[in-house]
Parts: sequence; structure tokens; C-alpha cells
Amino acid sequence: MYLMRHAQTLSNTTGIIQGHSDSHLTSHGEKQVIAQAKNLKHIHFDAIFSSDLLRARRTAEIIALEKKIAVKTTQIIRERHYGVYENRHIDEYMKKFQPVLAQFKKITYDKLKHLSIDPTVETIDHAVSRLITFMREVAVGCPDKTVLIVSHGTLIRYFLIHIGYGTLDTLPIHSITNTGYAIIETNGTEFAVNAIHGINKLPD
Repeated sequence: MYLMRHAQTLSNTTGIIQGHSDSHLTSHGEKQVIAQAKNLKHIHFDAIFSSDLLRARRTAEIIALEKKIAVKTTQIIRERHYGVYENRHIDEYMKKFQPVLAQFKKITYDKLKHLSIDPTVETIDHAVSRLITFMREVAVGCPDKTVLIVSHGTLIRYFLIHIGYGTLDTLPIHSITNTGYAIIETNGTEFAVNAIHGINKLPD
């Protein structure tokens, strides 16, 4: 499985939280996908899946055009839902969240994944569980196949941390660039990262 983040959006450039809200790709974002499509030209994808949100769907469609494959979309692999904080600046969210984080000298992922600063904000645990459920279904439905899954940066980051590939420190916020991806091997139960491209993992 090639698990990819969508290309750059206008909200990415302005620090606006997108979550389940839609945002168009920028002209630079369109160029990013075209370049990535060329990089992946030699890869045969048996199927291409995407979040149904515009930014992910458009990214997948550009890559699929070269492959002549129809993109299958789903709500299940949408970005984490940020509730009342969607379409607001990230600084507002972090200002509200910092007092919660300050309760822990060194917060762990196991603690962070259950935290929420507002009942309208989806927990990390719930969001990652959605993605894992979908990936397992794809693994069962597409055995021994190569597939592309276009999703979202925060969701992919926490998935990689969840499976033990990195930590909150080695995969900090913004460590996954637009159109960055991880190549995942899975039997439907276990997940292993074979390679990363455009994902800036720091040393332990």
C-alpha cells in the first residue's frame, strides 16, 4: 500500500485547520501531484482509493489519469475531524490545547490519542482506527495487490506512530510533506513500513 498525503491546498499555506472541510489545491499543489505522478509512473497500481474530500480526491485523480484507473472514494479515510476549530487558524487550537498538554511533563502517544479539548473534536484514537479498519478491508479485498491510498497528513502521521514506526518526537507536526507517502506491507493484521518518500523522520 502506498499511503499518500494530498497535495498543497490554500489552507495549508495559511495555517487554517481543514479537517473535514474542503479546500482546493493551489497551482503549486497541482504541480506537486503531476511531478509525483511522473515519479510513480513505473508503479503498477491495481486500485486507487481516496478520501472523498476534494483535496485528496483531486490528488488521486491526477495520478489515476496516468494509470487509467478509476478512483474509489470513501469518507472513512477523511482527515481527523476538528469540530468547532475547523476553518480557524491553528494557533487558536494550539492555544486551547496547550494547558492540556502542560499537565504532562512528557506526554506519550498512548495518553495523547485519547485526549480532546472539545467534544466536537475527534480523538486521535478514533481517527486512526478508521484508517486501520479501511486498510485491513483493502488488504483482504486486494490480496497480493499494489494499491494507492490518498489521505491526509495528520491521519497518516498518527497511523505511523500507532504502528510503532515513529514517535511524537521523531515524527513531529508537519513531518509529512504534501504528496509524501509511506510504502506499507500488510497481511491485513500487521503493518510494516518498507520505505518513505517525503516524510521527514528525525533520528531517535
